[in-house]
Amino acid sequence: MILDKYKLNPRDSIHIASALSRKITTIISDDEDFDQVKEITRTPLNTKV
Repeated sequence: MILDKYKLNPRDSIHIASALSRKITTIISDDEDFDQVKEITRTPLNTKV
């Protein structure tokens, strides 16, 4: 369970579980808590593409 594995808050866990269930591996967020999740790559909002 994402919540227990990474010690995230429930809201962040739901976001990660939803992304993974849809095979999404990159999220855009300034929340650094997502950096500990090995299955997801976080892209900060202020990054220019």
